[in-house]
Amino acid sequence: MNVILQPYYEWPGHYKNYADFLRGDDDVIIKTSYKISKTYGVKFNFLRIWCMFISLVKCLKFSTRSKQINLFLLETEPFSLLLFFPVIFMFKHVTLTVHSVNKSSNSSKVYQLIIFFQRFFLEKYLRLATQCSNFSIVAHSEYHKEQIVSQWNIAADKVFVIDYPCPIPKHLPLKAEKLAVLIFGGIRPDKGMLPFFESLSDFGDQGIIINVVGRIEDDKVKSFAQNAPLFIKFIDSYVSEEELELYIVTNSYFVVPYGINYSGGAGPIKDAASFGRPVLALEHPLFYEVQSKGNYCRLFSSISDFYNLIKTTSSQDYCSFAEAATLYANSNNWLTIRERYLDVVKLSN
Repeated sequence: MNVILQPYYEWPGHYKNYADFLRGDDDVIIKTSYKISKTYGVKFNFLRIWCMFISLVKCLKFSTRSKQINLFLLETEPFSLLLFFPVIFMFKHVTLTVHSVNKSSNSSKVYQLIIFFQRFFLEKYLRLATQCSNFSIVAHSEYHKEQIVSQWNIAADKVFVIDYPCPIPKHLPLKAEKLAVLIFGGIRPDKGMLPFFESLSDFGDQGIIINVVGRIEDDKVKSFAQNAPLFIKFIDSYVSEEELELYIVTNSYFVVPYGINYSGGAGPIKDAASFGRPVLALEHPLFYEVQSKGNYCRLFSSISDFYNLIKTTSSQDYCSFAEAATLYANSNNWLTIRERYLDVVKLSN
């Protein structure tokens, strides 16, 4: 039996998928019923702390038999983790997933202060926890593992890499009447996407539609979107998987234009693979790693480079990139994640 802690189970995104596909027949998911309508800001972070706190309290009911149970902590809200540090000793093995190491923000000074303390408490927690023989860390890239090891002085053999999973592969034929590309996901300040949009506007219309689909949580991008040129189309809302598929069939590429200070994962790159779509991403160490593993992601350094990659790709090369995307998704998707997490527990014992 395993216990899977996912306090944000009902929130938009992949939280639910993560827990459901990690769960086996005899496993238990610990969650809260809280839902959110906004996914960024100070209130959001305090709600994260509260949800994590409640979930860790629920762990206590396993205290009488937990030495035979593995615990998977899918979230890394640092303050609650440090407060509940003794939970580690209650379980046979504890695996914590660290989704990002550094965080940057162009938001308020209050929010920047919250981030500072988050990182401070996370470092303290990990340094304590990794002294325990029954504790392991999972990162979703070698890039993040290197940061964990070097910045926080964590032993490398305590950190395991599991590629962030793609959605279960689903073939969607391309039915585009006009060349278009898709930028999908929440537009948050930490992604640093405004310079890309401004450069697109300055460069001018090149006959390619740029579809930006996702809730805009960056006020500067929201302001830009109100007066964006016609070839950049913003759909400022959360879209369901069914709605997303309608956009995918009319777009040839996924585009991931995150700034160099971005510290999270590469969810849209993995989404693209599951639908057999090549990816164009702005140069970033994390994306170089994805490029080397899947061979369906190409990087650009400027807007002219971005357009050149699209216009010089032959139909044969495009098909090769699309096939590589599908192959990668077949070997790395939600259906494979449980086995990989269980392997971490076996290798740690």
